[in-house]
Amino acid sequence: MWYRIALVIGIYLAAVLETSVTEQPATLQIAWLILVASFAMWQLPAPEAAGWGAGIGFVCDALSGTPLGLHALLLSMAVWGAALCRDRWLGQSLASYGASTMAVTALVILAAAGVRWFQNESFGPMTHVSLVAAGAAAATGLCGLVGVIACRTVAYAAAANGLIPQKRATARSA
Repeated sequence: MWYRIALVIGIYLAAVLETSVTEQPATLQIAWLILVASFAMWQLPAPEAAGWGAGIGFVCDALSGTPLGLHALLLSMAVWGAALCRDRWLGQSLASYGASTMAVTALVILAAAGVRWFQNESFGPMTHVSLVAAGAAAATGLCGLVGVIACRTVAYAAAANGLIPQKRATARSA
């Protein structure tokens, strides 16, 4: 239950961070909304994670000015596929969190740029888009990995001090 509340709060905070006035380097830009979608991918079953991905994708579309539904479709499919891979092969390891977040980020950015390129919108050469996608994937994956490590550390410390039940601090097995 608390995952869903955290997702709603995370969507709001990510939307604020995506539209903030602080400048980030173009090649190391964190995709905050995709990071929140990957949180859904890590914690929820694949169909529910895909639903959250579609909702977050609509927020991405509204903020970026792209055709409505482009990010919703891409993000829901990427999150659904990554959640299925998590359940089947990857498990709940820290390496899989970072790698799957990087893969989802790169896939969504490159696919959205490819669709816009086929629609003949002028936004730059694909080599520049590929560089931006690689940088965003690395920055978003690293940020997600640090966030997961911090959350697990806080949960284990709270369980060790008796603040939460011991069973809530253990990682979910796939």
